[in-house]
Amino acid sequence: MSRTKVNRSVDQIEGEDLVLFINACFTCTQQKEFYDTQLTQTLSIDFLHEYILGNYRRLYALTLASGINHFNKCLVIQNLLSAGSPEMEEDKAEEAALIKVALQQIPVNRVFNLFGQLKKRRVNNRRTRAVIKRYLESRNNLAFDAVKYRSKLRNAILHAHIKIPHETGAFLFDDSVESFVTPIFDSFRRAKYSQQAIYELPYTVAESFAQRHGVPRPSFLKKIEGNLTQQERLRLQASAAREKKTAIDLDFGAVSLTKLLLYWLSLDVERRLVLKDQFESALGVHATKLSRGTNIADEKIALVADRSYSMWGSSDKKRRPLAIVFGVHQILRRVAKSYGVFWSTPVKDAMNLTAAGQTNIVDPFIEALKTKPDVILIVSDGFENDPPGLTGRVYDAWRGIEGIDHQVRVLHLNPVYHAESYDVKPLSNNITSVGIRNVEDLPVTLEYGRFASGQASLGTLEKYLRGKLSEHTMNTKLSYEN
Repeated sequence: MSRTKVNRSVDQIEGEDLVLFINACFTCTQQKEFYDTQLTQTLSIDFLHEYILGNYRRLYALTLASGINHFNKCLVIQNLLSAGSPEMEEDKAEEAALIKVALQQIPVNRVFNLFGQLKKRRVNNRRTRAVIKRYLESRNNLAFDAVKYRSKLRNAILHAHIKIPHETGAFLFDDSVESFVTPIFDSFRRAKYSQQAIYELPYTVAESFAQRHGVPRPSFLKKIEGNLTQQERLRLQASAAREKKTAIDLDFGAVSLTKLLLYWLSLDVERRLVLKDQFESALGVHATKLSRGTNIADEKIALVADRSYSMWGSSDKKRRPLAIVFGVHQILRRVAKSYGVFWSTPVKDAMNLTAAGQTNIVDPFIEALKTKPDVILIVSDGFENDPPGLTGRVYDAWRGIEGIDHQVRVLHLNPVYHAESYDVKPLSNNITSVGIRNVEDLPVTLEYGRFASGQASLGTLEKYLRGKLSEHTMNTKLSYEN
C-alpha cells in the first residue's frame, strides 16, 4: 500500500472520530434526555473525551474553537490541564490561546465551577495555576466577583496560590473586619442589618438577605429590578407573572436566542398575544445577525421539521429540542432566498408550536424533494417511528433515479445526544447528521456539516477552527482595550 493511501486512511479515521466527538460536544450536557438516563449520558461522554484526548490531543484542543457547548468546553479544559503540557512548544502555545479564549466565552459561574473541579481533582500543576491567575486578572471587577461568587473565588485563590488586593483578601478570608472602603464590600456588610443595603448588591446575593429579613417577594423584585441581568430577568418572568402584582421589563433583543425561544414556548397563548410584536421584532434582529457570513440568503431551502412528542425533551431539558426546530424555522423564513417548511404533523400556527404525534419524517421529506431546493435541512432527534428507517430508503431510491437533478444537499440537524452510539442518532447512513444545541450555533453547524458530509477535508476544518481562534482572540483583545 502506498504512503499516500496510508495517510488518506489515517486522515479519514481522524475525520470520522472528530465528527463523532464534535457531534457529542454540540449536544450532550450529561442531562437526562427523552430516550436516555443521566447515567448513560455521563458514562458515554466521559469515555468519548478520554478517547479523543488520548488519541488526537491537537484536534481535541481545537474543538474549543468549534462552537461546542459550555459543558463540554469546561470538560475539555479540565482534561487538558489534568494531562499536563504538550511536548511541542507550538502546541503548548496554541492550547494556551484556546483555553484563554474559551474561558472568556464561558459564563463566569461555570468557570468558577470548573476551577472547583480542578481543586477537587487536585489538578494543581504550574499551567493550571497560571490559567486561573490569568483569568482572575482579566476580570474587570474582582470586588463584584468576590461578593457574588465568594466561596468559589476563595477556593480558586487558595488553589492557585494567588496574591490579591488587601481589602479583597480581607473580605474573602476575614469575617471579623468591621469596615470596608470598597462600596460593594461595605454594602454586603451593612446588608446583614439594613434592608436598604440589600438593593445595592447583585440579585443572587440580595435574595438571601431579603429572605433573612423577611422582605415580601413582590416588594423585593420591584426594588431589585435595576440590578438584574437580562438572563436573570428572563428566569424571573414566570415567578413575576405568578405574583401578578409585579412585572419585570425584559429586553428580548438582549437575551440569547435559544433562551428566548424556550421562554416563549413556556408561555400560555394569552401571554404570547401580549408579547408577540416584541418577540417578532427580536427574532428579526437575531435572524439578521445569524445570516451574516452564511449562504442562507442566497439559497432555496426546505426545512423538514420534526415536532413529534419526543421533541418535547425531558424533565432536565424541557422543550429544548422543540425550541431548536422552532428557532431554525423562524430564522430561515426570515432570511432564506426561498423557503418552505414541512412538518412531521400539520401545524395550524407555528407561533404556538407544540410537540405532538409520531416521528413521521418520510412524508414531509418527499414533499420537500418535490420543491427542488438547493438544501434540505431536517431537524429531528432521529428516532423515526412512523415508519422506522423509511426516510433513508426513500433518499437512497431517489438518488438512484436517472434523469433528475441530484445536486440538492441534505443535512440532518439533531439536538439530542444518543449515549448508546456516542453520537447523535442518524436517519440514514447516507444522510449527514450533525449535532446542534443552540439555534445561534446554526452558522457554525452548517459550516461543520460541509466537513461531516465530506465536502471539506480535515485540513480545511483545522484551518477553519484556527481562523475562529484568531477571530476570537482579536475580539477578546479589543474588548480588553475598550
